[in-house]
Amino acid sequence: MTAFSLRGSTALVALSVSLTIAVPFTAVGQSSPEVTAPEAPIPEIVAPQVAEPAIAAPAAPAAPAAEAPWQTVTRLGLRFEVPPGAVLPDAAEGLREAAVSTIGANGVGARMGIRLLDTAERESMPAPDAPEMAAFLSDLSGVPVTATGVEMTLGTWRLIAYGGSGAIPASGGGTLDARMLYLISAEPDANGQALMVAVFSAGLGDGVAAELEAHFIGSLAPADDMPGAEAEEPEAATATAPEPPAASAEADPTAPLLAAVEAMPLPARVTPEGWERHSAFGLSVAAPAEAEMTDRSNRRNPEVSFRLRPDGSGTELRIALAAMSAEELSALGIAPGTPGFLEMIAQGAGIPTAESPRRILVGDRGMVIYVGMGLRERQPNRGEYEHTLSLIAEEPDAEGNYAVVGATARGYAPDEAETLVNQVIASVAPEIVEAAPATTETPPETGPATEDATDDTTSGFDAIAAALPAPSGTMPEGWDAVEAMGVRMAVPPGLDVEADPEGRGLDIGGRDEAARTEIEMGGVLAAPDRLAPFDGPPGSPRFAEGLARWARVEVRDSGRELPLGGRSMRLYIASGEQEETPQLGGRVTGFYLVSMQPDAAGDTLILGGAFRGYAEADAVALIGQIVASLGDAAPSAAPVAVAVAETPILPGFAAIRLPAGVTVLQEDRNERSADLFLGEAGAPPQTRLNAGRLMGRPLERQLDRMLHEVDALTEAEIGGMPVWVIHGTATHSLEDRPADAAARIPAQLVVPQLCEEGAPVYLLGILGAPGDEARIDAMLPQLVLQRPEGAGECPPSVMDGVRAMIAADTGTSGTGAAPITLPQSPAVPEGWARHSRFGLTFAAPAEMEMRRERLLADRMEYWLQARDGAGEVSEEISLRIFTPTSLGDMPLQTPDQPGFAAMLSGFGEITVAESGERMVLGDVTLRAFRGDSNIDGRLVRLLYLIAEAPSANGLSPWLVVRSAGQTSDAALGFERDVLASLSGSPEIPPQTEEPAPDRTPPTAEPPRTQSPVASTASPEAQAFQAARTDGSTEALLAYLAAYPRGLHSGDARTMLRERGIVPPDERRPIAPVTDPEAMDWQRALDEARMEGFWTYLKMWPQGLHADEARARLDQLRPPAPVPYAPSPRPMK
Repeated sequence: MTAFSLRGSTALVALSVSLTIAVPFTAVGQSSPEVTAPEAPIPEIVAPQVAEPAIAAPAAPAAPAAEAPWQTVTRLGLRFEVPPGAVLPDAAEGLREAAVSTIGANGVGARMGIRLLDTAERESMPAPDAPEMAAFLSDLSGVPVTATGVEMTLGTWRLIAYGGSGAIPASGGGTLDARMLYLISAEPDANGQALMVAVFSAGLGDGVAAELEAHFIGSLAPADDMPGAEAEEPEAATATAPEPPAASAEADPTAPLLAAVEAMPLPARVTPEGWERHSAFGLSVAAPAEAEMTDRSNRRNPEVSFRLRPDGSGTELRIALAAMSAEELSALGIAPGTPGFLEMIAQGAGIPTAESPRRILVGDRGMVIYVGMGLRERQPNRGEYEHTLSLIAEEPDAEGNYAVVGATARGYAPDEAETLVNQVIASVAPEIVEAAPATTETPPETGPATEDATDDTTSGFDAIAAALPAPSGTMPEGWDAVEAMGVRMAVPPGLDVEADPEGRGLDIGGRDEAARTEIEMGGVLAAPDRLAPFDGPPGSPRFAEGLARWARVEVRDSGRELPLGGRSMRLYIASGEQEETPQLGGRVTGFYLVSMQPDAAGDTLILGGAFRGYAEADAVALIGQIVASLGDAAPSAAPVAVAVAETPILPGFAAIRLPAGVTVLQEDRNERSADLFLGEAGAPPQTRLNAGRLMGRPLERQLDRMLHEVDALTEAEIGGMPVWVIHGTATHSLEDRPADAAARIPAQLVVPQLCEEGAPVYLLGILGAPGDEARIDAMLPQLVLQRPEGAGECPPSVMDGVRAMIAADTGTSGTGAAPITLPQSPAVPEGWARHSRFGLTFAAPAEMEMRRERLLADRMEYWLQARDGAGEVSEEISLRIFTPTSLGDMPLQTPDQPGFAAMLSGFGEITVAESGERMVLGDVTLRAFRGDSNIDGRLVRLLYLIAEAPSANGLSPWLVVRSAGQTSDAALGFERDVLASLSGSPEIPPQTEEPAPDRTPPTAEPPRTQSPVASTASPEAQAFQAARTDGSTEALLAYLAAYPRGLHSGDARTMLRERGIVPPDERRPIAPVTDPEAMDWQRALDEARMEGFWTYLKMWPQGLHADEARARLDQLRPPAPVPYAPSPRPMK
């Protein structure tokens, strides 16, 4: 445990930072519980009686006034300072507490207190160093606190520090950011008393609150100290673990720590088998698939962590991504790489900790390395071995945060712990957000080329430049010739060539992973604005620095100018090391040739190439052949015609022909799988390709990891190869972040019908953005699938497991299953009541209330609802009877029509499919459609019973049964009892009224005429035309439900967005409204019809919106009846 003297400023800074910044990898994170605003930081048994505020609380967070000094006072045998103007109770015999407060009526301010705890109070609390103390103090203060790992001395007292921060409710609604700091004496004094010091602040901001804590705690001293006495020097900010008996007392704990860093691999985006990638705060890391994820990325101190704790193993692997506020650290005078920052890391670790002088790059970020390992000195897990590695950015990002990634392995043997932590570090990589540019484009800036290179490296650059010949048009035997941008050049065999359609650029490249080498070369005609970042023309001192940002290694001006036709080309040499990966070596050798004068159009020609992983001599030989081949293109040469190249996905198994303008932005590969991110250069990814060999692993297991749900299974041919295509919702986004089912990330998985030992050989997945399914469809024909040696045809039973998954997801009985007759019974369950409407009778729980009833000639509806204790709808039953007229207004009328299930899915906002179940009511057969989903953590089940055909009297009943927030058994029981009680035959009741007007007609609507010639438009076009003619929101939504990717779907979506409505398949979950009146009012606004406002007034005649509802009814009441267009939704 780290120990400090109380008056040591370094200790106070470290402690304040530990309360402000969430330092990962060293302590178990705690979520902030919902709390009520604390009246005092300590309850009545131990809390000081807080005086009335002696200082007016600031109207907004602000620092204490600098011009007024703090006052020095003496109480309880201690001398300390309080804010100016603060009033303390007079010292009196028997006084055991002292407190001051600056908190005003708005809850903003601070409270500071000191108390001597007697024996009874001490015995009512956990021991000061017990694990339970943090929870006790959190309940006490209303702010989650943890043990900081810091001990302080105050005279004869040894104080243990607890601290934390969190949100508390504000008096006027909303929340305030609060901080809490406790110092508690580890042992009682000779009189049996213990000392507790508490500082609470709210709404001040972390910088001000930290300064206030440091001032108050730093002023504490025994009352018998002489004024002006020198403060004790703080002890070193390193945590030391108990040494084994054989260890020397003088042994330097830093040496083995730094040795571990030297053995650490470089970050290389290596994903171990069975691990999954996750991204946050600009970084990406892999974690075991079974690790528990905790996402606190929306907190003030954001962190995303993963924890693997196998049952009964006593081991733990923790991985975290976090962001530290540069502003908060700066206010405390520390930053990554400074001694104070190491002290902060060390104080929370509980093991020997050190900062390595080594620096590494993750993308373009320089990262500081902190390492800790040894036996833990304190609880929890005292005495267990722990190994920790943390990488923290040297500089803050554009949002003002330092990115952090790291791992802790506890309870393992030292070599096992080191291996696990190193696996995590090797998986680290930049988060994929924007495209990585091609070699001839401007990549993200790294630092400029170093200017302090030693003279012994200059000769290497000069030697490379001197070894290169002048351009002569000499073509090496067996190489290809390419002409572009007025230049002819040789290309080594086997490389991919892509030419800009406008003739302004050329990209050439290829990789040999077996040899760990890569070639990237090409050229560009750079317009003047493209050269602006170079801060000077070719040949100027700063131009080489601009090229270095392209090359990502040092670039130097050779001083040579080589003739190329009528151009004079300046030669630049690139040479240096990049981070090695399992696929590529780190050595880079390259060249650039830049025309000294622009052409007639003002463009500057730049040619270049980079050769990675080659020995320098081999790279120079290749560069020499390329430079020697350069010459002018033939005068009549047309722009280079390049065949569409096949980009490998999984070599030997699959490739893809990329559309024009689409390139591979980023790729992750290993021997068994590949992950490619596709899009336009300079833009975020639009499509993601996953490919992998199954190697005997069950296909269903892979689907469980890749898809939330399986929507459909189809068969197709791609390039003459039979395949299965599995449609579903992906578990990860395009950016490789975990996504819940509500995000609706579309995915299609392609499984070639090729098997080894009865199992598929490989699969490919294509992911897109929500609503961008058309892009996925366009990708499928571009796949190039290969037949691996030894693969044979698959038996049809291979997909039985997938079909079972579809049945499980949708509640279907399986394709081709015989119809199932739903049971019926006249018995009414206990506590239920019978309802009779429209000739039908059914039972429902007695507590269900009527939500809506309509008795119009063409709109007959009866809707019941029940709510749970939180006011959420838990059960619903909706019965609608359609006449031929009202059914004809629906986009689709019968279950046999294509797209009918999709239409119902759009109505209920849950994917449903026909289950194969049947029910007979009189002369009507009802067909069942089922679906379920997890929405906001609640299981929602939806059942439609739809008339297969109208009854003899022309009526078509539709029944909806919905449950939410119930167990699966309870939901099924509810459905079963409703359906068992259903009986009768649909009929129009005699008291049915004529349709009531519900909409003002357009002022100049021409009469609708029917063409004598049958329309030749497609069903999709006719459905859209009908929806547009109707003009209602419901009609447009119904069209989209039936044709989500129709030719006119974009027009329908635009029309809805103009009304402020987001189509259901584009929606994201929102926080549920729990106020019943507010929910009813919102429904009325959503419907914007007279019935909705009538229903609201019936249920809430004195409600908050009653006057507005009456006013809207007056506005909606038309002067004359108009034809009625019913809502297509059987249930909202």
